[in-house]
Amino acid sequence: MISRPGSQASKTGAVLTLLFLILFIGVLDNQVILPILSLIAVTFHRSVAELGWVVTAYALGAAVLNLLFGPLSDSFGRKPMLLVGLAAFAISGYLLSLRLTFLEFFVLRVLMGVFAGILSTSVTAYVGDYFPYEVRGRAMGVVMASYFAALIFGVPMGAFIADHWGWRRIFTVTGLLATFLTLTTARILPRGAKISGTRRILAENGSHFRLEPDDWRANRIRRVRRSAAEHFNRYRHYLTSLPRLAALVSAAFVSGATLAVLTFVSPWLMMDFGLSASRVGLIFLMVGTASIIASPLSGWASDHLGKRRLFVISSLAAAVLIALLPWLKNMRLLLILFFGVALVIAFRQTSQQALVTELVPAQGRGSFIALRNCFSQAGIAISVIFASLLFESYGFKGVALFSAVQSVLAACFFFWVAEPAPSGPPFRT
Repeated sequence: MISRPGSQASKTGAVLTLLFLILFIGVLDNQVILPILSLIAVTFHRSVAELGWVVTAYALGAAVLNLLFGPLSDSFGRKPMLLVGLAAFAISGYLLSLRLTFLEFFVLRVLMGVFAGILSTSVTAYVGDYFPYEVRGRAMGVVMASYFAALIFGVPMGAFIADHWGWRRIFTVTGLLATFLTLTTARILPRGAKISGTRRILAENGSHFRLEPDDWRANRIRRVRRSAAEHFNRYRHYLTSLPRLAALVSAAFVSGATLAVLTFVSPWLMMDFGLSASRVGLIFLMVGTASIIASPLSGWASDHLGKRRLFVISSLAAAVLIALLPWLKNMRLLLILFFGVALVIAFRQTSQQALVTELVPAQGRGSFIALRNCFSQAGIAISVIFASLLFESYGFKGVALFSAVQSVLAACFFFWVAEPAPSGPPFRT
């Protein structure tokens, strides 16, 4: 855990907790709807396949429109964008709890995808702004654990609320949580990425400038004055920079490899091992718990071993372990292998996110992370389509091999991503 002297330690803990909860609610909103798709389909007299388009549109909204909100977070700051995203999230949740037409429901879900994307982009950028690179892995590990926590609690939470109070009450709960986080963020979260006692040195194109602890306000004013055209020109610059483009492509392969396996592992376990849905749910519970435990540990490892090195090692390890999955017939050995897969996925997720936040200076970090999220969502969409074709033709063995190849490619592309130079003395840990 990251520690600082005096009251700064408790302040850092409060920031980490709040960022964890904000990212948690953003991911949770996408997970809780999965077990109730059939109930929503009955309500609107639609097929489950038609409701699947709602999920797809949600992801596309989070990916594409955040290319706009990333530069806005660079101009106006992470905290204002978090407040806007949380407040809009709360309002949309309350509206979804009302009796709506299917078109109204569809539009609001797309908007919630946009707001969830704002939260994801701004939280990741805030971690990059607030924590020095030398300890950022530990901070990112704590915050990224919210992904796995949402995977564990999202499905059972959605099913429980729908069974007892109806599926619309799920969005009432989402609205209440978002309202609480809006008020808490406004009161607790520091407005600027001010790091007490530590100098941040940021670099772009080989030129360095120094951001002193009290210079964040003036720096933000300069960012606000930048034109929108300058912000969007950064996208072109990032796509023509080999290290940054390699990081973006690698992110697409990582997300695609992970979701390909997660999408088809349940049907495989049911078909080949005869497991019930509840037994498969217990396996996912175990995998998610392992990931939550491993996420903070992966942050510590990435700070000590190096983010780039840990990402390459964990990606190659993921390729080997995922490729072995369909060949094991003993359930105990398979559970151990699942545990190992969960560990390496958590390790590569944290190390990747921590390194990516340092590839651009602070004033362009939101734009780059938004572009990275867009690549990730595109990787998921393309990967799942190919994986579905492979599953029909070759079964889970085809999907596992496809995911393993993507993991290897992710590691290969990361060889073009250089480990950033130290930006200052690390905090005492």
